[in-house]
Amino acid sequence: MLFPEWVHYIRDHEIGNLESVFKTYSEKYNTKNIKILEIGAGDGHMTSILISKGWNVIATDPKPRTPMKTYVCPMDGRNISFPDNTFDIIFSSNVLEHINDLPQAFSEMKRVLKKSGIMMHTVPTVPIVVLTFLINPIAYFRNVLLIPQGKVRFSYVNPINLIYIKGHGTSKTVFHSFFNWRKKRWKKIFFENNLKIIYTYCLNLVYSLHKTFPFMFMKIRHLIGKSWGSADIYILKNNEKL
Repeated sequence: MLFPEWVHYIRDHEIGNLESVFKTYSEKYNTKNIKILEIGAGDGHMTSILISKGWNVIATDPKPRTPMKTYVCPMDGRNISFPDNTFDIIFSSNVLEHINDLPQAFSEMKRVLKKSGIMMHTVPTVPIVVLTFLINPIAYFRNVLLIPQGKVRFSYVNPINLIYIKGHGTSKTVFHSFFNWRKKRWKKIFFENNLKIIYTYCLNLVYSLHKTFPFMFMKIRHLIGKSWGSADIYILKNNEKL
């Protein structure tokens, strides 16, 4: 992964919102031992931090990344190997856009979620697509000019990549992402899967898929992100009659 420390910083930024909801849920149901499941945990970075803060979290991922920050169960979100009504909260961070069969994944999540449980899903937005498109030329020449260990090395990158930007997740191109990651479409997906939106948080941080200029222009990133963030966090509840 390119700039893993930058990706971890972005995930850390989400944890404050997650913990706020965890605490509200705990107080509402008067229990401190809520069971939490992370879908698509990668190297387990977010789960490891939440565990260190005292939360009971299990991390899962179809192909856990190494080195792991904590143990990540090899498990696909479309086939969750836990009994019905096991978890109080299920969350994911920038995972839904990678799942081909979302109805099956949501069906499994609802199955293992308690009747009073909630889901929290962080998803990409249109701003991340726009920024990715605008800085694509910079990212292209960064890939052409590699500087490992202080030594300049040139690498061939197809010039067509200057105008053709490969997609992310299930989106074939960045242009597909523009339509797939609209707020209206995410809301439609949740509605079609009988998930009621309780609340939506803006991540308040702007960044691109290229991970260009990590840890630079942070004040500007947060300022713009207040109204034009690169991700939204949806708090959801099963809307099916149980």
